[in-house]
Amino acid sequence: MKKGNRPVLVRPGGKDSPVWAWEETPGSVCLRLPLPPSVNARLTPGYRWVSRYRYGVLERLRKPVLRHTERSTTYLEHTPLVRAALGKLGFRALDGYANFRFIFFLENLAYDTHNGFKLACDLLEMGGAVTDDKYILAQTARPIHAPSDPRLVVSFPREPDQNSP
Repeated sequence: MKKGNRPVLVRPGGKDSPVWAWEETPGSVCLRLPLPPSVNARLTPGYRWVSRYRYGVLERLRKPVLRHTERSTTYLEHTPLVRAALGKLGFRALDGYANFRFIFFLENLAYDTHNGFKLACDLLEMGGAVTDDKYILAQTARPIHAPSDPRLVVSFPREPDQNSP
């Protein structure tokens, strides 16, 4: 799906869509996703350690914080957009092991990429990139500091690995 020398960019939700897809090379697909929410304690404190005498206690902060389950549910609401973007590219879900390359563009380098990766894998499975997220063999690039446009770019092949069972 190329238009001249440039790949066709698919934005299923319109011009302001948070999910974009394009064909990187004839055999691979690229997805631009919003950055998954971080559950890093330094970014979302719910409790703090207070020393009292020889012992410490956890004291709940007065400011309410969003629970991880609420944030992950909000993130997984992008599933129809991922499914529509892959559908417009004529992509069929992978039913075997494949190398996925994850590039994190972060606004804060204290971001918890491990948990963000797990949430992104769930979104890819629910969005129709793979039949089961156990087939995702991750190649994670180093995090890139991009405070103006935080995002996650995932590229993966159209076909599973040749040695896949």
